[in-house]
Amino acid sequence: MAKYDGNVSDKSPGKQLTKGKLAPSPRADGKLEMKMSMYGSSQLVDPYNVNQGVSNYTYAAGTSPIDNARVKSDQVNSGTNIPVTSNVKSWNAYASPFDSRSINSLNTETSAWETAAGSSKRLPNVSATDTLTDRLAKLDIKLDGLMVNTGKGSDDAGTDYSGSTTGTVGAVGANRFARVVNYFDTSALDTNNEGALLQDKKVVAASRLSLSPLYRIAATAGAINLSSDRTNTLPNLTTTNNQYVYYSRNTTLPTNGSVPILPAPLFYTQGTIPSPSVSMTDNSLTVYTSQLAGGKTVSASGKWADDYANADSISAKDSVTGNTATVASGLSASSGKDFSVKLSSGAVSGALNLGTGSTLVGTHTITNTITQPSVKLANGQTINTGKTGTGVFTVNVIDDSNLADVSITKSAVSGGSLMTTLPVKNATSTVAGETVTLRSDITNRGTQLDSPVIQSNLSSALTYKGSLSVMVNGSPVTATASVANNVLSIKLPSALKAQDHVIVQYQVQVTNLLATTGVTLTDQLMNGPTLSGRSNSVTLLPIMSGALSLVQVPGPLNFDSHEVPTAGDVFDNEATTNTLAVSDGQTTSNGWKVSASMTPFAGNGTQFSSAALSYESSASLVWATNTNTLLAQQTGSNTGYWHKDYPNIKLQFSAGTYEISDYKSTITYTLATNMNPN
Repeated sequence: MAKYDGNVSDKSPGKQLTKGKLAPSPRADGKLEMKMSMYGSSQLVDPYNVNQGVSNYTYAAGTSPIDNARVKSDQVNSGTNIPVTSNVKSWNAYASPFDSRSINSLNTETSAWETAAGSSKRLPNVSATDTLTDRLAKLDIKLDGLMVNTGKGSDDAGTDYSGSTTGTVGAVGANRFARVVNYFDTSALDTNNEGALLQDKKVVAASRLSLSPLYRIAATAGAINLSSDRTNTLPNLTTTNNQYVYYSRNTTLPTNGSVPILPAPLFYTQGTIPSPSVSMTDNSLTVYTSQLAGGKTVSASGKWADDYANADSISAKDSVTGNTATVASGLSASSGKDFSVKLSSGAVSGALNLGTGSTLVGTHTITNTITQPSVKLANGQTINTGKTGTGVFTVNVIDDSNLADVSITKSAVSGGSLMTTLPVKNATSTVAGETVTLRSDITNRGTQLDSPVIQSNLSSALTYKGSLSVMVNGSPVTATASVANNVLSIKLPSALKAQDHVIVQYQVQVTNLLATTGVTLTDQLMNGPTLSGRSNSVTLLPIMSGALSLVQVPGPLNFDSHEVPTAGDVFDNEATTNTLAVSDGQTTSNGWKVSASMTPFAGNGTQFSSAALSYESSASLVWATNTNTLLAQQTGSNTGYWHKDYPNIKLQFSAGTYEISDYKSTITYTLATNMNPN
């Protein structure tokens, strides 16, 4: 066998299929048929060959070795032919690992020498050589999953359950790559009872295979040694490429019976199961001691993510006290993705204890840890993973038990108006959102505050942009601003005396995506470590992309009580809510327009329509006749938040019949896309 140089038609690299091996059988019964020609000594060049080798021979008479006996050239075709059929069965089929899937197939290369079942596609190799000894399957955790050797029920080879889905990791069985190819096509025999050697080789039907895959780990990827390579335990989380499946055993012959196949390994790599993650809605939170008094709790909300959650849990740990709490457990992929951390002062069931007294007040760093103990595989198995993910947020606890006599009014400045709710352009993953001017009006009605600092928690969505202006009793002063853990601190240059009035103004920008509920801001006036006062809240609401809406309209209007009017009379509006506001998040250049209509005034059994509203002048009157009149319009795209005050709304009367009564009318404001702006 050592001298067998392989089948002359073997196209595999280095004739690895046949060289140095028992020749493949082209017969349906798997046996080898050898034809020999016998020659007499008279037909040899040297009839006196000795029966032993000689190291240096010259083919002189009696000296040439028997294994180099040469036939005379004119006697070559005169030998006696003797056919010999061996009872030894040889092989005809060989293992050729191949991805049987057509969708997301791992056959990414083309073979230069092998075509089977009409395809020359092949798996890549560990090396750069197109061989059968180190084919490589690069398993993707999402498209394929993990290699297994157990299927469902009696399927001990592992059926292919590729494709990870929510809650389940895919399972790849050895059968997916178990291709066996016939060297000779023995399904049709010639007159010599032999099959043809086809270029496009036949694939052995699975029903004719009896395989015993071995699962091993090689010392070096691409090189196997069955006698020393250790057994591999599946499933596992190993990602290296020295794991392999060894395909061997038998194939059934067309004439029944079986013969061994020429074995081959399949090396494979596996993707990594993603770790779970956890994040908080706000990375910093301000809490007052009064909110935690008497067993009360404050909740911080967050979200978790794990596509393959099986029995995940979330715990929280406080950096100051070292206390821990389990905030969620038994989480599966189908569970809701919201969770909350309850914060308490002292022991409260289900809450994270931040301590009491001096331990409570100050900054606490809370670490949330989500643990994925195991995942489920598509073949029914469970595998331990022990993966974790962490998220951190800070809690600043402020003692509010000794508030000073201080008033603080916080507002957002827009178009000269002071607002407590302001729609703003949101940020995207690539572009920052709107820049907003914030203002705080502070009046100290109590005793002097020696170390005044104004603090505001900007959350992770806002960034301080400067433009700081501080006025004390109408005069500008120089204050310093700093940001730590998303908390903006503005330090005043001197003490805040009794009756001092301070106006602080600065800008922030939306730099991270705002939640649909927006962000709520408040101010704290600190005197050293002591809280002296708190402001009202200001909410910045994101303008939703593509949305166009009315935020505010003038009204209700009140024209008070008067004598019965006559033509030309004008009544003033006594109400103060006279702002028209529009939120424009359109992504096209349509602009918008607002119109108003008014129903006839109706009283006690009587009505009239001979009156009109004047918002700015008599040029555009809204008559009480249900007729739309244009009030405002904007051109261009995504104008953001627009508003306008109408402080001089009047009711004008023309000639008509009026009776004594209380009259009411309904005003309808209509917002529409302005496709053709004037």
